[in-house]
Amino acid sequence: MDYAALWFTGHAPAPVPGAAQRLLDALRSADVAGFYDGEEGVVYAHPLHVAQDRALEEPHVMLQVFTAADGWPDGFSAVAFEPDGSGSFREVATVFESHGVPGEQMVTCGATAVAEWFTDLRPPAGAER
Repeated sequence: MDYAALWFTGHAPAPVPGAAQRLLDALRSADVAGFYDGEEGVVYAHPLHVAQDRALEEPHVMLQVFTAADGWPDGFSAVAFEPDGSGSFREVATVFESHGVPGEQMVTCGATAVAEWFTDLRPPAGAER
């Protein structure tokens, strides 16, 4: 089924903004799964072996691109969260952070840092890269 048919039936996925698509492409290149949450305006990354519908029930990384247009200084962050047992999450690490408009190289570095975080060598809570 093509996009137009999905749209007319009310099942078309929301369009992904360019910055979020760059993050998703970089994650895919780093062998990390991810999806765009249009309601939150963020990208969530999760291990390939975890299904998207269960991604937020497991350790995951939230990636955000900030812009002056949003009222924030330009930048890019990737923050890791784990379920806290009460149906919510707790922040466990800043996986990657940059300042300024993130170019392709910075997005690739961030995706690589996320891929490394999903290995067994996760930084301890509160650790920054």
